[in-house]
Amino acid sequence: MTRKIFVLIIAATAAAASCTKTDTVIQEETGAAGSEMEFAATVSDCMPSKATSGNTWDPGDETITVQVLDRYDPSASLSWDGAATGYYRAGTSSLEFVSGEKSYWNGKDEEKMVRAWYLGTGEKRDRLPSADSPWTVSASQDTGDGFQHSDFVFAGRKATYGTGKTELTFYHQIAKISVNVAGSGKYAGAEVSGMAIHGIYLGGAFEAPDITDGTVPAGTWTTSGQTGDIAMKKTGTASFEAIVIPQSGSPVQGRNLFTFSAGGTDFAYSPDGYTWKSGYRYTYNISIQEDGSVTITPPQSGLPGWGDESSEEVIQ
Repeated sequence: MTRKIFVLIIAATAAAASCTKTDTVIQEETGAAGSEMEFAATVSDCMPSKATSGNTWDPGDETITVQVLDRYDPSASLSWDGAATGYYRAGTSSLEFVSGEKSYWNGKDEEKMVRAWYLGTGEKRDRLPSADSPWTVSASQDTGDGFQHSDFVFAGRKATYGTGKTELTFYHQIAKISVNVAGSGKYAGAEVSGMAIHGIYLGGAFEAPDITDGTVPAGTWTTSGQTGDIAMKKTGTASFEAIVIPQSGSPVQGRNLFTFSAGGTDFAYSPDGYTWKSGYRYTYNISIQEDGSVTITPPQSGLPGWGDESSEEVIQ
């Protein structure tokens, strides 16, 4: 299984050859006692993942929640009770404070824990998705901003006094499904439409990853609510994408996981099972044979990794 590591500083800095640009923020020697904490924000030229029309933040449109835990004690259990919560918008090189609580440096050798998140809808939330207030992806990702509005990214790190702006590295905490359809015979080059995913959970509660060791691996999800269907976003003549809550399962009995139409004929396909993890993209390549039968290449084994050319890769 191949895992391509990527870094986001408010957006993505991917490891793939098609996305190798890394934006660097020059840290200024700020952060003196009594000064306001500043948070750096840059955007690379990778996939659009926010509620934007391209690969940049739309200043004034997105709301980013930033929580700062004052006087971090590494010898004690990490608790975010009492953390200062502020709401920011993305500027050209920094996050711009909008409302809530500002955070300040208190003195030399101080360390703070910082975490932040952005919801694709741009809405304010003072806490992470929970059982009482789950994050729900859109069922209508084929129209409007349903696809972009389904995204959810998270960042976390330890900030140290005197090191300048605190750079936040965001990671996708949802999964992305890509489906490509190819046809033979009369189905070759046929227009494909109406791709949908059926019988999956659209909502869930999120448990943030441990950020005390300097890395931000994926958090974990607990699905919630009823299962539903997602109309996928069309990205080409026969290509589709959707953002989903990370989950594992098998197609609901009597229903197919994928349904679509090609050349005026309805088709369906169901793998044996699926496991979709936070921050990964899963690509399903579906083939329509001349006799109308449907297969998937490489063969679906019930796992996202399919041999040497894995279908599992970090979202970029």
